[in-house]
Amino acid sequence: MLDTTGSRPSEPDTITLNQLFERYLPLVLADVAPKTAYAYQNAWRKRVSGSLGQLPVVGITGLDIRMAWTGWDGVPSTKTDALAVASKTLSVAVDAGLIRSNPARGLRLKRKPGKSPAARALSPDELDAFIARTPEGHYRRIIVALAYTGCRLGEVAGLTRADVDVERGLIRVARSLSPDPTGKLVAGDTKSHRDRVVPILMQLLPVIEEAAEGKNPHDLLFTGPRGGALDSGNLTRSIGLQVWRDEVRVYPPGEPPLHLHDLRHTALTLMCRAGIPAPDVQRIAGHSSLAVTQLYARGNDESALRAGERFGAFLAGQQRKSTL
Repeated sequence: MLDTTGSRPSEPDTITLNQLFERYLPLVLADVAPKTAYAYQNAWRKRVSGSLGQLPVVGITGLDIRMAWTGWDGVPSTKTDALAVASKTLSVAVDAGLIRSNPARGLRLKRKPGKSPAARALSPDELDAFIARTPEGHYRRIIVALAYTGCRLGEVAGLTRADVDVERGLIRVARSLSPDPTGKLVAGDTKSHRDRVVPILMQLLPVIEEAAEGKNPHDLLFTGPRGGALDSGNLTRSIGLQVWRDEVRVYPPGEPPLHLHDLRHTALTLMCRAGIPAPDVQRIAGHSSLAVTQLYARGNDESALRAGERFGAFLAGQQRKSTL
């Protein structure tokens, strides 16, 4: 198979995975969304390149990939990205006739069980403190939108005035802004690849009205002070989150500090605590399965509190009987 320059790979027995990735990068990323391509390239640079990249392609085994997996750091999704991009690169090697089969395909690599996302949720008082710490104006409006819709930052950043139906109290979430491989924010599908609607809370309504003032239907609703879209890094720096976040919430040792995505965890957890049925929360959140949504419901304390009250009352009753 010819590479993108029109010539065959030289020294096929010694070409490394890094060399193959660089040579066939357009093919590796040809069928993925821009935000996925960005994630894959980061995963390659931070994990695959150093662990597998120097190995000759013809000698890479499933055991090599398993060993690399155990050494990769990061949350499970980043390790999955690393495995996916390594597998796609090895598939190109199969197409090029360098190897007969892809050693990464079919591997069942277990993730470490993740903690409930509800454990990352802020209490109502902590959420109020987070919002109060955010500078008023453009930045606070974005933070309030994240906290009261449960949307991801890219989804909030991609909202236009036309997506908001104030009369019906609904927001249509139809796109997400995310960085492409060059770092430029581009519009793409939501993570679920489906449109969905979220409610406009009464606490959010005045914020939407402020954000929409003077804008045309297809103007971005939530922007920075200069009218541009914001990504996670820019927004984190702009509100000084790294400076004051420990004053809002400190997580146990070994867990990452408070970050913007915890506002989504907060919103979905509080929805469950408010008694909203899990299927409704699933549709609002855009989760692929009800099992994901139930991770937020399982983090509630109400069941344990009810059980403790009834169990305690039962034992107290038994103890009274024994004294009679």
